[in-house]
Amino acid sequence: MERSQEAAGRVINKHWRRFKRTGNIQSRNFLLVHYLPLASYVASTIPVFQSRVYSHDDLVNWAVLGLIDALRLFNPDRGIKFETYAISRIRGEIMDNLRRLTSCYRLRKQKIFENLFNQLSEKLSRPPTPQEMARALGVDSKGYLRWLAYALPVSIISLDEFASMEGKFQSVNSPGTRNFPLFTNGEREKVAEDLAKAIQRLPERERYLITLYYYEGLTLTEIAKIMNLTKGRVSQIHAHAIISLRQALGLKTKPEGEKNR
Repeated sequence: MERSQEAAGRVINKHWRRFKRTGNIQSRNFLLVHYLPLASYVASTIPVFQSRVYSHDDLVNWAVLGLIDALRLFNPDRGIKFETYAISRIRGEIMDNLRRLTSCYRLRKQKIFENLFNQLSEKLSRPPTPQEMARALGVDSKGYLRWLAYALPVSIISLDEFASMEGKFQSVNSPGTRNFPLFTNGEREKVAEDLAKAIQRLPERERYLITLYYYEGLTLTEIAKIMNLTKGRVSQIHAHAIISLRQALGLKTKPEGEKNR
């Protein structure tokens, strides 16, 4: 087993050298196939909600584009593991495409949802439950899922931004790589403290899911098995938890091009 792994490593290194030295397409394709499971894994960590806007296949396609970009830009001489660099590029490609899907109509839906969520939070002195949100929106449970789908993509992006302040999902600082907003040490400590408090105020099931997903690094499929729920239900709980955290940290939906600070 050990010898076979060493032999495989030598083959991979040979293709890396050939691809970087000559741009050989066959070597590029060999590396692409070899690292495809990494792209698939990163895509699996992004919740696919009940939305007509994007599907799991879209996430996988964007992940592959991010992987191709990572192969092109990666510099083995910098001493960074390719997997570490590629995860950042792949997530960046997915998130960029999710942002591009944001239309004026979607932004209006997001703002209506977030404003109502914030109003109910102030009135109840706690985050509203999905049932309370559905009643306030005047819809049934299926209608609430459609509303939640509009709020979800921005929620993922925003959580990644402030989760990175605790060392999660750090971008690799290299040319062309997406970087999260820069904060002073004092700002980072304050946001990390606020985030920890906000997580502790979540209902037990939401807090447990957030811990498994962002701190233990499990996929939603793995979490669904642990919690004995469907993946769709886990996605719903995840989305509601993220919106609660955004509200607690004062993060608002902003037009394309602006940053949450």
